[in-house]
Amino acid sequence: MRGFLQLCLTVDPEDRPVPRNLLSHSLFQPFVMSASLIPVPPHFPVIDPSLCLIDFSQYKAKLGLNGRRDQLCERPMREVYHLWQLAGGNVEQELKKQKLVRIKPAILTLPRECGTDELETSQLPLVIRERDVEYQFHRLLIFERLLQSYPFKAESILREARKDTPPFYRALVWASLLGVDGPVAQTYQQIDKETPTPTDRQIEVDIPRCHQYDELLSSPQGHAKFTRVLKAWVVSHAHLVYWQGLDSLCAPFLYLNFNNEALAYACLSQFIDKYLHKFFLRDNSAVIQEYLAKFSHMIAFHDPQLFNHLDNIGFIPELYAIPWFLTMYTHVFPLQKIFLLWDTLLLGEASLPLCIGVALLRQLKDRLLQFGFNECILLFSDMPDIDMERVVRESVQVFCSTPPSVMDAVPVVELKREKCPRACGADLLELLAHKRSRSGRAKVLVVDIRSPDEFARGMLTDAINLPAESSITSEGLLNPSSQTDILNSYRGKIICVMGSRNNWEQVVKFAETLLAQEFPRVCTLHQGVEVFRASGALVVRS
Repeated sequence: MRGFLQLCLTVDPEDRPVPRNLLSHSLFQPFVMSASLIPVPPHFPVIDPSLCLIDFSQYKAKLGLNGRRDQLCERPMREVYHLWQLAGGNVEQELKKQKLVRIKPAILTLPRECGTDELETSQLPLVIRERDVEYQFHRLLIFERLLQSYPFKAESILREARKDTPPFYRALVWASLLGVDGPVAQTYQQIDKETPTPTDRQIEVDIPRCHQYDELLSSPQGHAKFTRVLKAWVVSHAHLVYWQGLDSLCAPFLYLNFNNEALAYACLSQFIDKYLHKFFLRDNSAVIQEYLAKFSHMIAFHDPQLFNHLDNIGFIPELYAIPWFLTMYTHVFPLQKIFLLWDTLLLGEASLPLCIGVALLRQLKDRLLQFGFNECILLFSDMPDIDMERVVRESVQVFCSTPPSVMDAVPVVELKREKCPRACGADLLELLAHKRSRSGRAKVLVVDIRSPDEFARGMLTDAINLPAESSITSEGLLNPSSQTDILNSYRGKIICVMGSRNNWEQVVKFAETLLAQEFPRVCTLHQGVEVFRASGALVVRS
């Protein structure tokens, strides 16, 4: 026992035995278990413990690191190889030049410890951060520790992923963000992937057309793995059906987990459950129509000029957006852009894909405003080059400036009749109470279109009264007045049109009048002023 404790308390970390070595100590010989009896860990393998650490002791003397902690020496070989590639290392070049003398091999440029300029690097564009060796080394250290503690550190992983996701750990970070847990390998192994199914023929047709520019996915092994993962999903989700596009959804997960089909399958299942569950029902027409109607409302809410133009030429979302949402853009963009997009998508809620669609349209806005119907069709049939980092940035802004209740369930028939989104009473009260600018004014203006008498009997604080009967001219313009001046001063902020349930058509018409005049962020109050009757939010004018 004394010898065992001395080994555990060895001062030098390099000489201190790891747990695997300690288990071979004579103290544990009576308790050694057969390899077949060792229990399988309950969670998916985040970090492979079998990966040995690299030995850079031969470089320590050369670099003057003797006696100092060298964090690089403590990293697994796969991490060091990844960093070596970022530093300019290339296996083929090394093999070709092995007889030549290199003044400074790429491996000697690897970081030995984390620097203090990580904060400065974090402010640089993502494309630079992903190629910065020291910054990636710092991120690998953070995520390796967090992933080792998953699922207990799930919140910390989410918090760090909001900054950025290191490409080296992207597969595992995505799995943790999707909540993958449990014996995924055992679950996948138990699924029958060999028995023929009615969808086999469609899968065989789809796979050879899915991201075939990629060497991995286009290889025979890639096709075989594609088939097994897709069949596993079909067999294990009998209440859902295979729709074209599922192969595109599978592609990012299979690419990242090419040697771990079970984790690719688990991620695909969790992703569909979170973002696209009802899209794969046997009859998904109502679901898609509802989603597209809400997307149309989002365009009107954030960019009325673009919405009015597309609406006037009849270029509706049904003509271009279905592949976007059914495949979460994987059918539209190459994998490298999808990785960047999904790094953010997986951090958000189910409404974030709509925000991404709005950001895409806004990036193409200048061209779309100049195009007619036919030109728009041609533009989306061959998507032009897109600045994905800008799309990600603007989609987050759209998400943060959209009332959450825009995604609330509303009958599809009503959604398709209206052009502006609805906001619930709770969202409106929260906006009035908390979101105020530096000037002290609320960032939302409530426009009450009821008659002056009804308005006086119960109104929201700071609301203005523009009666529907007298505030709009026959040409569809607003009559000039002091209240109209207040409305114009709030252009760019959220404008919520409020009426009663009995005059809902007037509420919709008034909101669409503002939309036609290109007022951004116009919405209507769902269920009308009646939602505030019992809340005490209405006040009576003295």
